[in-house]
Amino acid sequence: MAASSEDSNPCSSLDSQFPGQVSYAQDASYRASINSYFYQQARLAPQCIVFPKSASDVSRIVKTISELRAKAAVRGGGHTPIANAANLNNAVTIDLSGMNTVNLGTVHTLGLPFLHNDSDSSIPAASNVPLVPSNSASSKSDCSFSNLSSDAAGETKSLSTPNTLSVGGGATWGDVYQKLESTGLISIGGRGTSLGVGGLLTGGGISFYLGQRGFACDNVVNMEVVLADGSIANANAIQRPDLFRALKGGSNNFGIVTRFDLKTYPQGQLWGGFIAYPSATVPQQLLAFESFMQSAKSDPYAEIICAIGYLGAYQSVVVSIGLHYTKPVVNPPIFQPFTAIQPQLTNTMRIGNNIDFVNEVESNQAKNSRGIYLNTVFRPTTAIIEKVYQLWSATTDSIKNIPGIAYFLIFQRMPLIEPGNALGLEGSDDSLVLCLLSVTWTQAQSDATVNSVTRALIEEIDEATKAAGLFSRFKYLNYAAPFQDPISSYGPASKAQLQAVSQEYDPEGFFQTNIPGGFKLSGPQYSVA
Repeated sequence: MAASSEDSNPCSSLDSQFPGQVSYAQDASYRASINSYFYQQARLAPQCIVFPKSASDVSRIVKTISELRAKAAVRGGGHTPIANAANLNNAVTIDLSGMNTVNLGTVHTLGLPFLHNDSDSSIPAASNVPLVPSNSASSKSDCSFSNLSSDAAGETKSLSTPNTLSVGGGATWGDVYQKLESTGLISIGGRGTSLGVGGLLTGGGISFYLGQRGFACDNVVNMEVVLADGSIANANAIQRPDLFRALKGGSNNFGIVTRFDLKTYPQGQLWGGFIAYPSATVPQQLLAFESFMQSAKSDPYAEIICAIGYLGAYQSVVVSIGLHYTKPVVNPPIFQPFTAIQPQLTNTMRIGNNIDFVNEVESNQAKNSRGIYLNTVFRPTTAIIEKVYQLWSATTDSIKNIPGIAYFLIFQRMPLIEPGNALGLEGSDDSLVLCLLSVTWTQAQSDATVNSVTRALIEEIDEATKAAGLFSRFKYLNYAAPFQDPISSYGPASKAQLQAVSQEYDPEGFFQTNIPGGFKLSGPQYSVA
């Protein structure tokens, strides 16, 4: 049943269409949804929350929001610290958490419709997983394919894709890894169980396997997406490849992804964990990280989180090094510059499986706090890494008395650069450092100070790397602050492609104006104080 033109209240209209699936402030389901956002800033007060159960539901919701010219936000995992990205005051929040199914199996493509306009129809269970080029290319031509079957005339009829994981748009990576735990397979995804699948993949995605598999979005074979007109389409290497590319890094600018079909890979045990050190070891840690970056190209199995943080609870700086090697090799040579550093305060290095290490990373997160991420990227040298640390260290006095402060400077390697996404990194140096400022605190009155200090610091870091000739324009969307512009950081060619895709699939700009949160094609929608 479509919303009537006389009914200008989107929540009332949705309530009439979806009995029992719309919640208000007085309802327990509303409060549970709001309180489940990871960071305090995201716990806003929408007029109502609607809980779709299917792509058809999402289609009808989009049509209603569009017809009534209402505002809405889309919530997947709810892990972002950016206030309006997945929730919106006095508007409709579309909570996808009920669409969290995870299915592993062989699926077949072609012969099924790739565009569904009937909002009352259900989508086929094996709906339209695409042709998968054996070389993982996403262009319209020059692709070779595996597992094709043909009819008598020799024309392609179907593709059998074994061990494809179909994941609902509201699932978390915890849902994914639990499904795969006993299979000997992994999908490339987030390093935390509460991270949403949708936000991570449409923003790029960093994993333990970044040296082998690139960004997590590079391992998606199909996305089922609700477009601005409410139609349900599949985007993949053959069907709508321009949209497919745009969705891999273009965030929420083109549609609501209701299902991801993911590659899986055989994966045994890993060696990994965290080692904590006192602040006196910082000079050795920086040298060890530079050594790691020099060797990273030759060892794709190694991933590192090099974190130096000021902890207000202890009034001190600590070093936490996360080391993950995607083979069961104890203390591989690439990590030995770190493991040899003494003294060590704690050490959890061990052989384990993927979900074991994901759970460990999750346990180190400060849920129910306030938070901000900021990031920049540069080519590493010993001098610039030391300079960035010095700039960070000089700011600790200005934040040390903030209640609950945890103020981290984190160095990581950038993922292997693969073609076929929107990130604009093709041809870039693949020995880049992703530098993250990750800050949490407990009280809203500290927001202005944290925001001011961190913004000034990231700008100083950019100035230093530019002066050294080491700066990269790229900003990783999932670690970007509200004032940063990751879409433009992909470069003018990529941004122009994204704008063209938006014009083709959303000519009225529904996802630019009616879904106002997040990083838009026009640039930052808001800034921090």
